[in-house]
Amino acid sequence: MDDTTGLSSNERIVHANLELIEARGIGGVTMSHIAQQSNVARQTLYNHYPDVESIVSSAMAQHAANSARLLSEMLATVAAPDDRIEHLVRHVAATAAHGHPVIRQGFSAEMQAVIDGYDQAMRSHIETILRDGATAGIFRKDLVPATDALVIQRMVEAVGELVTADPGSAAETVTATTKTVLAALSRS
Repeated sequence: MDDTTGLSSNERIVHANLELIEARGIGGVTMSHIAQQSNVARQTLYNHYPDVESIVSSAMAQHAANSARLLSEMLATVAAPDDRIEHLVRHVAATAAHGHPVIRQGFSAEMQAVIDGYDQAMRSHIETILRDGATAGIFRKDLVPATDALVIQRMVEAVGELVTADPGSAAETVTATTKTVLAALSRS
């Protein structure tokens, strides 16, 4: 178990839950396991969460919010639209490499809404990048940002799946995906 010194009870609970799910799968995790792993009393655990899914929901919400914030902060430091595409691809690869691929099936409507919020934030960044690139003459003028952003987003999300399946391929996957996306956007 990782060192959780200095974390709040809630943070320890979420951390323990994620560790246990990784080791046992969600079906192999009980509230008793989480209480023991997080070193909190079962009553404290139940004061925070009614069940395992609510802990997963909280973790996903935290992860989505942190990922969206980090993506926004990172993209704000990069001026050129083509460089922002590369940074977006790197962000998705880094997120997947740290064991946090975005899972899209089997969740409640509440959990799906959290995932959809992150998806919309990413799509909005891509639309902005496309508009900025077309305005600067770097990308094709015939782009339809709303439609093309969705296609590019799906391509970039595939990076996460590939890196999760083969973490050693991250650099190669990022390079290939960036080249492919930029070729599709290129004016030539």
